[in-house]
Amino acid sequence: MVIQHPGEDSDQHGREKMRRERGSVITRHSWVTVFAVALLVRLVFVIPLGAELMKPLRDQRLYLRLGESIAAGRGLMLGRRTPGKVAPENQWKQKVHDFWVGPDDPGMGLAPEGRPTAIIEPLYPLLLGLGSRLWAGNLLVTRILQACLGALSALLLCALGRKLGGRHTGLIAGLGFAFYPHLVYYSGIIATETLFIFLQLLALWRWALWVEKPDRTGALFLGVASGGAFLTRASMLPLGVVLLCLAVWRQRSTLRTVPAVVLGFALITAPWVIRNGHSMGEYRLLPTKGGLNLWMQNHPDLQQLQLERIGTPIPRDIMETIRCRELEQFPAFPDSVREVQRDRILTTRALRYISCNSKYFLYMCWLRCRWYFRFAGSSVRGGLVDFLGSVSFGLLLVFGTIGIWRGRRESMILMAGLVYLMNLVSHTLFHGGIRYRIPADSVFLLPAALALGTMLERVATRCRWKTR
Repeated sequence: MVIQHPGEDSDQHGREKMRRERGSVITRHSWVTVFAVALLVRLVFVIPLGAELMKPLRDQRLYLRLGESIAAGRGLMLGRRTPGKVAPENQWKQKVHDFWVGPDDPGMGLAPEGRPTAIIEPLYPLLLGLGSRLWAGNLLVTRILQACLGALSALLLCALGRKLGGRHTGLIAGLGFAFYPHLVYYSGIIATETLFIFLQLLALWRWALWVEKPDRTGALFLGVASGGAFLTRASMLPLGVVLLCLAVWRQRSTLRTVPAVVLGFALITAPWVIRNGHSMGEYRLLPTKGGLNLWMQNHPDLQQLQLERIGTPIPRDIMETIRCRELEQFPAFPDSVREVQRDRILTTRALRYISCNSKYFLYMCWLRCRWYFRFAGSSVRGGLVDFLGSVSFGLLLVFGTIGIWRGRRESMILMAGLVYLMNLVSHTLFHGGIRYRIPADSVFLLPAALALGTMLERVATRCRWKTR
């Protein structure tokens, strides 16, 4: 028989209250720490950059031109561009125009000059257009804004981690995002990555809340967040469909609120679809760059120019088997052919070409898969860049794989695995490279944090046991 003293209940209640209060203080400090560290790391990186564009340039000038057009009141439209001076290491790009279009073509042969275009998803150019109006297009201010979005993304990942494995998992996930080199690097690039990652994580956070409590309001917010991510990068559409199927499989009660998710998505994307119908002559959801990407990424001569530069040319035995080479020629579109028709023509030609050259296409898919898993990029090389990229991505793969296996019965781990798999398949088929991998890397930090947090807790438990 246990004898309980009169004041023991109140003492125990007081101790529990103190633990709860201490836990809430730690929690608040965790949020502040994650946000502050992520923001500070990015500001230290972007502020010295000033207003100069970073390399590789890629699509940065295209986004800026669209943003300037929006700021001038013309909407999404491309005017004639003046080719800049080509660096000696990029002379190979001059040869690209022998197979494609001239360097002064405003829209890569797809978007006619001075006409409304849907070549790029609209949300990021709208952000740049707003920046052109509010802070005269100062790239430093844009980069500081992207640094803030990166810090908010770290908070979202921290929240997802806490929901998955508790406070320690959340803290590790948030700090992992704060320091992950590729995520920091792209906060200085004028491209969609930082905005898309934020909106993707916001959608995944809403997805986790919806699966836990499948009400219509939560479903509507999920649809809106997913629509915002889609308007930044169209790859969110197939991913969203797969995640809806996963939610219904894991939590059958979500099925009745799926229409609310679709409604939220439709509400946020409707202005884009209506604008395309009014300005482009076709009510379309997807941007018009799909056919161009298919044509470019599977054109052997265009790809060989870049592959020879990095020392991995297409083997001669594969090049010799290529057929239907008349389909490689870029069509000489007259001005009367609209952008949506050009996209449709390029898509048809590219698909016919792929069907003619299945062996070559499989080889290119294998090559894109290898590019996807590169430890360091091919455009910007250097000892520190290679080292940080290799170490961070290597650790992410190791701990992320362990976390996927250990948490394979958890809905959020299945979600993270599906995000990574869908991203891998999509960019193996269409467009590989580190740039297209980092949105999936940001989600793969969740299982990595779960694995690392579990290991650290075991080590801490053993240390406490030995000190007793």
